[in-house]
Amino acid sequence: MNTASEWAISIDPTPDEPAEYVLVCISEAAPGAACNESSGSLNSPEAYGDWAGRHTGSHLDHRKYRLVAEVPMRVFQGTTL
Repeated sequence: MNTASEWAISIDPTPDEPAEYVLVCISEAAPGAACNESSGSLNSPEAYGDWAGRHTGSHLDHRKYRLVAEVPMRVFQGTTL
């Protein structure tokens, strides 16, 4: 019988689909209301960093974000690759 300790999860080294990232501004646009402007689907941490820089540059008081990521993962027996 396999136990949970025999398995490890890691980022899939050969994914069928690339990782996808969306950054959402959660700064207040008005008292009690979040901005909620979204970067749309991006394919790298560099891309969402660029978007955040542009968004904050346009809205100097918008400095809080939420990252939503879909990253292909795989479970391996033993240790991660």
